[in-house]
Amino acid sequence: VQEFLIGPSSRTVESCEALCFEDEEVLGALVRYQLKHSSTLSQVLQGRPWREILPRCLCQVTVAFMVGLAVFCLLAAVAFGSGGRDSAALWQFPMLSLQELRQVENVVFEENQLRHSLRVAVTSKMFDGSVLLQSTDSSLRVEKNGRGVWLRDGQEVPLDDMEALRQLPGADEGLAWMGAQLTTEVVAPA
Repeated sequence: VQEFLIGPSSRTVESCEALCFEDEEVLGALVRYQLKHSSTLSQVLQGRPWREILPRCLCQVTVAFMVGLAVFCLLAAVAFGSGGRDSAALWQFPMLSLQELRQVENVVFEENQLRHSLRVAVTSKMFDGSVLLQSTDSSLRVEKNGRGVWLRDGQEVPLDDMEALRQLPGADEGLAWMGAQLTTEVVAPA
């Protein structure tokens, strides 16, 4: 408070005078700052030695690579992740709309303690509410009540294993693998 009323002490004035710089000192500091913070390209054009520029250049390349890798991984996760896919249990097929059924590509089911896969070529929804999934060598029919029948080699094989699993509590959530992946991808003809 005393310094405010009577002014700064002589010691403070001497400290401030010691902080005064000559014009050449200020310009030298400015040039050093500009050299240190200028772009790598301008440093090369100014003729700075490579051993001074190379560490900074390698750091910039590494950071650019890491950012590019992170963007690539993010885009890959969006494009190929489960964001565009949903699954449905086989016995839920009669409840799906025709548009959802058209998205079915592969069906996985279990019969006789073996897991089978069916690559769907044609999907049909019948008038009685049942769903028919056809591949090149066999077919699968899911009736309106959710009961499945495998049409193989001209014979109908009831999917008793699937029916037994369907009766388990929580089967709709825990056994979604026994069904199909519904894709939302659209493939345009060439």
